Amino acid sequence: MRRIIVILFLVSLNTVYAQIPMSPDSLLLDKFLLDFTVPDIPAFKALGTDPSTILRPSDAKKFAIMMAPFNSGRGITIPQSFALEAAPWKLSSKNVSLATYRKNSTYRLLYNTSLSLGTLRDSETSASRLAMGIRFKILGKNADFITQAKLLDTTYNTLAKVENIRAKMEDEWREKNNIKDDETYTKEKQEEFAKYFKSTLDPILQQSVSTSIEKFNKENWNAARMDVAISWLGASPDSLVKEMSFRSWQSWVTFATRPSPNNHHTQFLLGLTSSLNKKLTDTTRKFNLAANVRWYEGTKDFHGFMEFQVKTDSLMNKKANTLINLGAEIRVLQNFWIVFSGGVDNLISSEFKRRFISGLNLKYAFNK
Repeated sequence: MRRIIVILFLVSLNTVYAQIPMSPDSLLLDKFLLDFTVPDIPAFKALGTDPSTILRPSDAKKFAIMMAPFNSGRGITIPQSFALEAAPWKLSSKNVSLATYRKNSTYRLLYNTSLSLGTLRDSETSASRLAMGIRFKILGKNADFITQAKLLDTTYNTLAKVENIRAKMEDEWREKNNIKDDETYTKEKQEEFAKYFKSTLDPILQQSVSTSIEKFNKENWNAARMDVAISWLGASPDSLVKEMSFRSWQSWVTFATRPSPNNHHTQFLLGLTSSLNKKLTDTTRKFNLAANVRWYEGTKDFHGFMEFQVKTDSLMNKKANTLINLGAEIRVLQNFWIVFSGGVDNLISSEFKRRFISGLNLKYAFNK
């Protein structure tokens, strides 16, 4: 009942405080961390455990983990593949304001840049792989809550009103408690009022912010964005790092979009992957290309997908294989995702042996 009264009070003061200047630019950037799908990690993709080469774009997370406890190509195996990713500039953004992010394009690029490291060890042969990657978001303004000035201004329109109401409540509270000057308004008394205020008006403001961000997540998980990434892969015939040698360079460009601005259920991914590969046994190097089209359908917490991939064996011999893949991404709890897929590799091409492939990946991301 008390919250209803306060809400009505805020509405009634709308005209009085409508002219109060309020800009969210002075607010901290760290308060606006969104919760989109956990992206694929370049270092994990470089390990080669996933037959699909496409790199899923999304907002960079402060910290993310990806692992494949189950993946079958020739049979059921449990590869020891693991990768982690971190966004250093996002981790250090605790005291950075929205104004810095909005006005500084260099900082926006760094803020949305992440570094990754992945390892894999074959339990049968003891061979090891080590991958390092870096990923950039180069397009995503329409899916960026922080740069949506109108949306932020609307979300925080009540903040100026609340601050004025807070000042009035504080004056009344001081008068009620016989606090007539700043000397008697001790730190303990200030904390006492802050606790009182937090239990009344503050929850309404927080709920308003949470509701706006939740609505934005729901409607923009499938918005247009583009990621670019590069990785380096080293391999060793055993578990000794000193025996590690170059195996491949890979690069990705992935563009994600939706059919229309009002479509909140469908997303299309177009991906291009290039790689320069070297065998462990000789100095032969091959340059490969892969093109992917993936279609998602669902919500921000669950979406199924269908994918078609064409991958060249080598540009020299002009052979290519194809992959048809079906799967789904499911959010478990708040920060965990399960991604499973199954399909047929070399479905169309007669140059390679047709085989059934399946996979199950686990993702975790921390972005608080």
